[in-house]
Parts: sequence; C-alpha cells; structure tokens
Amino acid sequence: MGDFNLPEIDYEGFDVRGTPDSYPCRFFDMTQDLFLVQNVFNFTRVRNGQQPSKLDYVFTFHDNEVEDMKYLSPIGLSDHVGLLWKLNCSLAMRNSVPSSKYAHWKADYEQMNTYVSEINWRTLLDGNSVQEMWNQIKSCYNSVVHEHVPLVRTRNKKKLSFLSNETKKMINKRERLFRIYCKTKRGIDFDKYRKIRNRVNAAIRKEKLEDEERKCQVFKTNKKAVLWIC
Repeated sequence: MGDFNLPEIDYEGFDVRGTPDSYPCRFFDMTQDLFLVQNVFNFTRVRNGQQPSKLDYVFTFHDNEVEDMKYLSPIGLSDHVGLLWKLNCSLAMRNSVPSSKYAHWKADYEQMNTYVSEINWRTLLDGNSVQEMWNQIKSCYNSVVHEHVPLVRTRNKKKLSFLSNETKKMINKRERLFRIYCKTKRGIDFDKYRKIRNRVNAAIRKEKLEDEERKCQVFKTNKKAVLWIC
C-alpha cells in the first residue's frame, strides 16, 4: 500500500495511458504478473483547481481481504485523503487448518465401474426434471467416490510452486530493489531494479513452460494424472 503517484493507471478499466515501455505500463504489468488485487476505487488526491486523481493503492493477494474501505479527510495540510479499512484475516486462519482431498490416482476404478454399471439409470431418472436428474447423478457420483477413493492429507502449497530456489531469490532481490527505487526515485536505482525484473520475468516464463511440458508428458503416460496434477 502507499502513494504510487501513477494517475495514468486505471485498474477498474484495465487501461494504462502510456507506451508499453513506460513506467506506468511496466508497473501495471508487474502487479498483474504477481496476481495482486487493487482495492482503492475512489479518488485519493484532491487539490483546489486541479482534477482529482487516484494515486494511493492498497494491494492484496485475494479480492476479499480488504473490507469496508473508508475515505477520510486529509491529515494536516496533506491533499491526500486518509484510508481506513478492515483486513480480513480469516483467509490466513483457514489456510492454516489441515485439510484433505480425494486421492483419485489411488482409486479402485474396477469397483467404481461395477457400482455405476449396476445402477438402473432409466428407472432412477425417469419422470424427473433436469435439476432433479442432475441431483440424482451427483448423489451417485459422490457415493461412489466416497466408497472407492481414499482421502489423503494435503499441505498448503505456495503459489508458483514450480519456481526454483534461484528464481525465488531473484524475486526477493527484485522486491528489495523496487522498494529502494520507490524511496529514492533515482534512475540508477530503477535501472538496477529493471535488470533484475527482466531476469525474473524471463526465468518465470522459462520455468513455467518447462513445468507445463513436464505435466503434458505425465498426462501422456498416466491417464489418472489429470485428476491430481491440476
């Protein structure tokens, strides 16, 4: 969060005024690459004789982390409004609770096929509405999965789990250099940030492509893989 001083960006309209290599476009692309959600929708800078603008942003990783955003009067002689919001911490609490999922790759598909083949679908579905038929099919599916697909404990996975440790270190360095540039606004600091940012973007694209190719190879040899890799 903070005053980013980028009136050229319109997050609501998904539009940026500027050339593709301009700083506003590069900043916008970076926030999109990081899957950040922008939560400020009203003007945050108002000065007499000038057009109001939106210069302050509050970024989160989820679209429901910020609740009840309020726009308050500026403090002192500042021409920026005050921002007050509630931070929804339930997401973090929920993610910390151990969970489980069905291990479809360990399912007993022969028994599942036998169970489904013994159902008289005509008798079961005849005379029902579309919604009622769907509910019956869904109920049968849930029953066979519950009986013949084991449950396994799941671990919380970090986003972009395909990234190598080297790339993760570069990401941390990129964030550090960007914070330095935001403080100094010096061209030399931006050049340092830009170099590492370009290296990070190239590394992420490369490793993401390699990960997708690896999954495609797995799909070719293991038909069950699509149920647990995705």
